[in-house]
Amino acid sequence: MAYPVLIVGCGYIGKLVAKSLQQKNQEVIGVVKSQGSKNRLQQLGIPAFALDITDHNSLNSLPKFSAVIFSASSNREEPLAFEKIFSIGLDNALRIAKNCPFLLVSSTSLYTHTEGQWVDEESLATPATSSGKILKKAEEKVLDRGGTVLRASGIYGPQRVYRITGLLQNTVRIDPRKKWINQIHGQDLATAIVHFLTIPGLFNITDDLPILEEDFYRWLCQRFNLPLPPIEPKAPHPKRGYSNKRVSNKKAKTFGFMLDFPTFKEGYSELIKFFKTH
Repeated sequence: MAYPVLIVGCGYIGKLVAKSLQQKNQEVIGVVKSQGSKNRLQQLGIPAFALDITDHNSLNSLPKFSAVIFSASSNREEPLAFEKIFSIGLDNALRIAKNCPFLLVSSTSLYTHTEGQWVDEESLATPATSSGKILKKAEEKVLDRGGTVLRASGIYGPQRVYRITGLLQNTVRIDPRKKWINQIHGQDLATAIVHFLTIPGLFNITDDLPILEEDFYRWLCQRFNLPLPPIEPKAPHPKRGYSNKRVSNKKAKTFGFMLDFPTFKEGYSELIKFFKTH
């Protein structure tokens, strides 16, 4: 692309995307909220601007760009902030994008199925939580203007190891309802964002192997020589609610997307080595 790719919300995933694009000799610009985040990006060799994307005029100061990746995040525990980012902030980004390719990173949490069934892009997404409804509306805006929406499953990888730390700190409780978990390695999500940047449509980004929560922790416990965590009822997450489904990635793969970590075993094996040597 002739001009840089604009990454609005250049946090954990945004940084991986920026590095992937730079390796392809594509210039990037990261947009973050704080001066501290801007400085950290620049130390990594990622040009950046510190802007409030919910300010209608703030994005007008950006240089020319060829495409927009909207990977902004906000704590779902703060519904007002979440709504501002995915309503006002998204609208501002869409306004300046004009006819450029536009990609939104969304979530498979929008599928609220509870019977462990397979879901794909044709399955109904009817979120019951306020944050889910806000995110679904954001998706519709992007798709209506011919953009791309990637629904990512649970992200893990370096610096995203809460399942391992929870196990080691004895805070994990396994749901007795035989709950499926769907995951994607952060680097695979970054690869997907680069791959689908100019391919309009809705795609699920998840690995090849949904796994029952109990089976996942049994596998993980064997590697750390730990007992299986207690099986106890858990209250639904107050912001995401309860869901239990297996997410299909077949559509994404028919568009040429390939995984470096096709199952949790490849990804977590690398992370476990790090934990055991540090």
